[in-house]
Amino acid sequence: MLKLNNFEIEITMQLSTQLFKNLRISILLAVSAFTASSVFAAPTANELKRVLECQSDYDDYSQVLSDYEKDLPKLGWKRHDDPHQPFIYIYKNKQPVEFFGMPTQEIGLSSNAVFAIYRQADVQKMAKKFGIEQHPMFADQPFFRGEKILRTEPETNDLHAINHKLSLSEMTGKSPMVLLGCNYEFDQGSLEEALASLED
Repeated sequence: MLKLNNFEIEITMQLSTQLFKNLRISILLAVSAFTASSVFAAPTANELKRVLECQSDYDDYSQVLSDYEKDLPKLGWKRHDDPHQPFIYIYKNKQPVEFFGMPTQEIGLSSNAVFAIYRQADVQKMAKKFGIEQHPMFADQPFFRGEKILRTEPETNDLHAINHKLSLSEMTGKSPMVLLGCNYEFDQGSLEEALASLED
């Protein structure tokens, strides 16, 4: 039988803890519809609004959108993708719904973000209203892309730190739109520290 000394046991436990944390991230990002429907009640319109407006925490975001294909239609949102914007899952409502004090009939999902979609909007006025500056990466581009961190959920034993970013993006081309919403993103510094701890 293989025997480990105290040092080896401590290192093994540290690695196991970090691997568990990373595994939990993967699980949260890919919760099955069966599990979500069994454990969580369908989200309400107010819960969706809070998630989109960066007023919820990461667990709420995960729960509200874990089974979005099933739950969003219950709130009146029907899948209505735009072929000119292939990286955004678009949902449309027959009735205007207010987000950030502005009505819209479309929302979008992309990666770890959920947005309200505005087809006829002045992105510069919106940027000024919400205090969002052009991201340096897009400084020389003719379109607007910006974000600002509203708050950061601290790291826990189970999860890395999470940044709540208010994001404003101008999509150009054949189907122009402005996206305003919340991006729940793992803090880069927290991830780098975790990777560094594995190398020590």
